[in-house]
Amino acid sequence: MKTPFLISGLLLLGSALFAQDEAPEAAPSDVGWPREFKTASHTVVVFQPQVEEWADFKTLRMRAALAINENGKDEEEAQYGGIFAEAKTDVDTDSREVLVTERKTTRVVFPGVDDADKEKLVAILKEAMPERQELIVSLDRLVAAVETAEAQAKQVEPSNDVPPIFFSSEPAVIMMFIGEPAFEPVGETGLLFATNTNWDVFMSTGDAVAYYFRMEESWFSTTDPESGSWQPVANLPEAFSKLPADENWEETRSSIPGKPAAGPMKVFYSDQPSELVVSDGKPTLSPLVPTKLMYVRNTESDVFFHPSTASYYFLSAGRWFVSKSLGKEWSFARDLPEAFSEIPEDHEKGEVLASVPGTQAANEAVIMASIPETATVNRSEVSLEVAYEGEPKFSEIPGSGGVQFALNSNFDVFLVKDTYYCCQQGIWFVSKSPHGPWAVCDDVAPEIYDIPEEHPKHNVTYVSVTGSDEQTVTSSYTSGYTGSYVVKGAVLFGLGYWLAKERYDDDYWYWHRRYHCRPTWYGWGCQARWYNGRYWRGASRYYGPYGGAGRNAIYNPRTGGWARSAYAYGPRGSAYTRSAYNPYTNTFGKKTRVNTPYGSWSKGVVNRNGNWAKGGSYTNRRGSVSGATGSRGGSALKVDKRFGGQGGAVKTPRGDVYLGKNGEIKKLDPKGTWQTREGNQWKNSGQSSLTRTPASGDRVSRIDTSKRPSTLPSTRPTSRPSTQPSTRPTTRPSTQPSTSRQLDRQAYQRHRGSQNTQRSRSRSTSRSMGGGSRGGGGRRR
Repeated sequence: MKTPFLISGLLLLGSALFAQDEAPEAAPSDVGWPREFKTASHTVVVFQPQVEEWADFKTLRMRAALAINENGKDEEEAQYGGIFAEAKTDVDTDSREVLVTERKTTRVVFPGVDDADKEKLVAILKEAMPERQELIVSLDRLVAAVETAEAQAKQVEPSNDVPPIFFSSEPAVIMMFIGEPAFEPVGETGLLFATNTNWDVFMSTGDAVAYYFRMEESWFSTTDPESGSWQPVANLPEAFSKLPADENWEETRSSIPGKPAAGPMKVFYSDQPSELVVSDGKPTLSPLVPTKLMYVRNTESDVFFHPSTASYYFLSAGRWFVSKSLGKEWSFARDLPEAFSEIPEDHEKGEVLASVPGTQAANEAVIMASIPETATVNRSEVSLEVAYEGEPKFSEIPGSGGVQFALNSNFDVFLVKDTYYCCQQGIWFVSKSPHGPWAVCDDVAPEIYDIPEEHPKHNVTYVSVTGSDEQTVTSSYTSGYTGSYVVKGAVLFGLGYWLAKERYDDDYWYWHRRYHCRPTWYGWGCQARWYNGRYWRGASRYYGPYGGAGRNAIYNPRTGGWARSAYAYGPRGSAYTRSAYNPYTNTFGKKTRVNTPYGSWSKGVVNRNGNWAKGGSYTNRRGSVSGATGSRGGSALKVDKRFGGQGGAVKTPRGDVYLGKNGEIKKLDPKGTWQTREGNQWKNSGQSSLTRTPASGDRVSRIDTSKRPSTLPSTRPTSRPSTQPSTRPTTRPSTQPSTSRQLDRQAYQRHRGSQNTQRSRSRSTSRSMGGGSRGGGGRRR
């Protein structure tokens, strides 16, 4: 790795390096700004870097102000300067951290300092901040600093058809079937099991036909699943005691004989993915100050009332629906009242701002959705085995230039001319036979990227091969692969399409219903919510353990057996699609083999967060890695404590200091006045347009970011369609009419990023303690 003679201000946090035989330590993180680094004689204070460009979310160009002072001297005697630099970035969206490496300083400035003194200051910088140090910075800080207007995102045309939306003011659940109910026999029990619904639904085959469904540990029964009323069951039929003793039925068996329910259960029946709003009694409206909106406070759903139009608004999967009554027909809301953009971010309903186009929260959601995930796999350690139900059946995808896809397989298998391609867990494979052998693919057929959005396999067009050599292949995908799409300035979950049976022949419909109905395509049936940078499944107690209408049984032609869909999709089938599509990415060079009832595959990952593993310890919900060898080879090194490690957060305020694009040093004082450093003094240079608020507990966050200052340029995104298979966005700096206005914008972004970082960490802490939204359906209160 090549490094310059001086690292940039953004690269002053060195990530700790640990020997391979040492115990894992806590993952390094961004501890705040400004930061100070000490030598035996001097202290270097670095202020939060200002982003100029984050090209492809891989190359970062930035500048940062800094101050150097002799130890023991008054801080007013410090020499202020700044550095311009560029570096490479490695994003980990799970931890919301960015590792910055391969630093290169392009310019160093110390206004008013002669060459001899400048050389001495550079020497101090080199001693205090060695080049080998790497930076970990909060992803929220960088996202807040990126100009969304220049981001490129692949354009899609989602369906605006309104799904069935039910309302109840008493406890209720929604039972969704993909088309007509479909059942499979459960061994020799005499029971049939519904394979295309979101609940455990059984049908007895005795003298009297009856249906049973399980809600946690209670059972209910009816003779007509469309009736809407299910009665509690005191004693289940003897056949339930004969369920197979395998993992497939473990959770069901543990609920037998079950706990008697207190009374009947209200059940809404639907033959397609639908949504449900449940209130705890009569809906209660509360004012949403300072807006003119009101919100329904006794529901877990996001429901608002707009008094001026006497209309209710309901948000689900990033889309808004409007109705004059909660129990009446809903329509698609093409435009929202301006009051929605005025919702305070710190309100309990502030999370909906990510779905209000034009707001800063929505812009940041677009950026998050555009950041690619990457993984490099070792060719020799990866294998894939695709299973079909019977002989492979392929059907042509209209509008794709002749691409065919496998109808009767749970894998994403395509035929282009005489070559087969399979996209599995974000990795492309290729073969000359539908049965394999499969090899990691270097070059995907371009026709695949023409699969239209109205087709269930469209999501694979967001996965591309970005690099390869003799040993490895690197793939990259953006959020479209996991079901999140950028549409008109906001991020949606799913494309809203639903394939009605009347539009297709029976054979196509049968296989579509059996293998291709994924919530990540249509978006309904799980009340997905945007939370902390991604979509999560909503209320599971209303939508069942297999929310999203479940998926059908998977047949294993090798054994003649079949498995319930939830165990192919995840034990808690979730709209949190990162876990649904790519649960094996954080394996850090290990070889993982995944065996399922419908095939198997193994993956040797050498570069998913490989830089993090190389740089030190890395911890997430899957465990810890410390001192691992990264993708670039070489052993992990111990941190040199002489250089201050990651640096320390400044304990006393030193001002909100910035580096102008022409090298001038500026400070924004608590009263909102810009000051310029001249010699050893600060001189007023103009009033900022930013709204000021009293200092809070956050020593650097004193700007009111609840509203973007009106004098700042709008960041409403305007996306341009990309004709390339790769959807990696490129962001470019916005040209501003003056340094003052540019610094105003950067000051706003800096303080917003600080607040977002604190908010994200608070949410993550809440989730880890069981208080936040989870893929399993928990709801933050």
